[in-house]
Amino acid sequence: MKKTSKILLVLGVLLISTTLASAALLQYFGKVTTSMNVKQSIVIGDGDIWYNYDQPITRNIGDVVHCTDYCYKLLIINRACKDATVSIVDTLKAGPNMDSTGIDIGQYVFGDSQTIQLVQKNVDFGVSPWTQFTDGMEATLTFNTCGTMLDWSIESTSELSEYSLIYYANYPTYWTAGPVTVIGTGASGSYDGQTIPFIDDENAKLPISRVGESYTHQYGAKFWLVPTDALVQGQNGWDVDWTQAEYFLFETDLSFYLDCDDMTPECMSNVFNAFDTTILKAESEYCWISCYHVAFDIIPGTYTFDTIVDAAEILPQV
Repeated sequence: MKKTSKILLVLGVLLISTTLASAALLQYFGKVTTSMNVKQSIVIGDGDIWYNYDQPITRNIGDVVHCTDYCYKLLIINRACKDATVSIVDTLKAGPNMDSTGIDIGQYVFGDSQTIQLVQKNVDFGVSPWTQFTDGMEATLTFNTCGTMLDWSIESTSELSEYSLIYYANYPTYWTAGPVTVIGTGASGSYDGQTIPFIDDENAKLPISRVGESYTHQYGAKFWLVPTDALVQGQNGWDVDWTQAEYFLFETDLSFYLDCDDMTPECMSNVFNAFDTTILKAESEYCWISCYHVAFDIIPGTYTFDTIVDAAEILPQV
């Protein structure tokens, strides 16, 4: 009996020693607890509030009639570090006979910058198009496609400090409206004005190919550089002194600037189609215009659409 008690006592001491030794060992050598608030790559908003996929925006246009275009602006931003393609799809959710025939919806996205070469041309009012000077002056105009301000800059090897950047409109009633809008003078600046081209500019309605030009964009605005002292203020607004035309630098393509201050822009479908983009560049903001038009003989009633904005990362080609 005494021998057995000693054995049990020894086992008990060994068990206690082992337990104490295990309690003193490290269970791990470091720990990090990480939390993060993941933001959606592509979001839409009004400039003040950005909405995720689960926060739909509700728009009620109200009464709609034929001959009127109803246009509305929102913003799209690509927060990601990669370019993406964007697609916008409208789906009828409710309406008479579940038929959207007679409703035309245009979805347009604008952004990034434009670069236009301005050159001297042989001005001959009896010939079209005007040809470029050989070894004439040239300048490169760069500006943002949409924004609250038109921010522009000019690069040229020629001295153009005494030149002004203008928008020259082609009005059907030329003699009752000054065709020139002065954007600024010098090598750079910011213009706080409305969307260009103006809606009554014929270059917003008729293709430039009608006068023989083979520009990349068939619709848009003409930006020129002219000597500042060639600007003439008349009864109907600004014009230019055509006796100095040999010193003008003319457009080589048509352009477009969207004033992002305007939340209900006027519809210029020809221009919008010419400058619409499907690419959202990384860390960039874009203007998104939705235009609605109904046919003369459309069935009356309440029509409801869901408009889905989708995007896909542009992967490098292997």
